[in-house]
Amino acid sequence: QLEIIEEVKTAVKNNEKITFLIQGSPGSGKTLLAIHLLINSLALNKTTLLGYRNNRLINSLRNIFDNIDSGLSSAIKFYSVGPRRGSNGIAEKNFSSTTPLDLIIYDEAQRMTKENIEFAMQRANVQVFFFDEKQILNVDEEGTFNNFRSIANKLSLNIKEKYLNGYYRIAGGKSYHDWLENKISPSKNNNYNLSWRKLYDFQIFNSFDDFLSALKSKTTDNRVALLASFTESPGNSKNI
Repeated sequence: QLEIIEEVKTAVKNNEKITFLIQGSPGSGKTLLAIHLLINSLALNKTTLLGYRNNRLINSLRNIFDNIDSGLSSAIKFYSVGPRRGSNGIAEKNFSSTTPLDLIIYDEAQRMTKENIEFAMQRANVQVFFFDEKQILNVDEEGTFNNFRSIANKLSLNIKEKYLNGYYRIAGGKSYHDWLENKISPSKNNNYNLSWRKLYDFQIFNSFDDFLSALKSKTTDNRVALLASFTESPGNSKNI
């Protein structure tokens, strides 16, 4: 992470034109690193933006930034808002800036369309795409490594590829994560070490009311902490 921060800072300081493609597995610190890059670049008085598509996440970050310094949240913008809202996100055709910025960081870039990617790659001298293509993507989400690289090559951009390893802050570590992913998207690979299983209470519910009742039964003072839950898409029969 520190090496990436230094490489991006150097590129911004030297007015280089570089596209960083940074893959990161769950828990690898992509969002934290994106925020560090934003703060470091702003401290250099460089024109900098941090882009998201996730409405809840961007609102949370804006509140945190404004509590630090009023107006600081203006550096955090949507990279895609859609045609109904004017298609004026950073990675859309109607974005207001006509000259390239010094740095734009795109977090959760796996949610981009190919059109988003092409627009995004022309918005700044230095651009950083954080993505995890192993996440389950919707039909219109095309932020895969192959798409990033092919579009960057089409635009004759200088590419640097990086990979961040994940740190699994859960009992069972990667084995638990892989097992849970297989429950959501079954595959033939099911050779997991299940020694952690006794540390978890794993149940499948057919209704949300049953789910809440089970949570409440685990406590005597009406305080419940939900660690993780997953809901399968409509048409599938189970809530996890």
